[in-house]
Amino acid sequence: YQPTPDWHVQADFYYERENVPGVCVFIDGPHHDTPEQTSHDQTIRTDLANLGFRVVSIRYDRGLAEQILEEPDVFGSRTLNA
Repeated sequence: YQPTPDWHVQADFYYERENVPGVCVFIDGPHHDTPEQTSHDQTIRTDLANLGFRVVSIRYDRGLAEQILEEPDVFGSRTLNA
């Protein structure tokens, strides 16, 4: 599900939550490592968090299972094989 809050940003995944702003999940590939992109990402994600959105970043250079397990309230609490 990918509706976007009323900003010029497109989360890779967006999960609605009852009575509170939703969860924005960003999948960050290598191009997010440039100084310009890192700064842009930080600004937008801080703004979203300040508005009450939950912001989750999934990095290309870390194990997916590990990152999912760090966010059990977003992705569930089932055990994944790393």
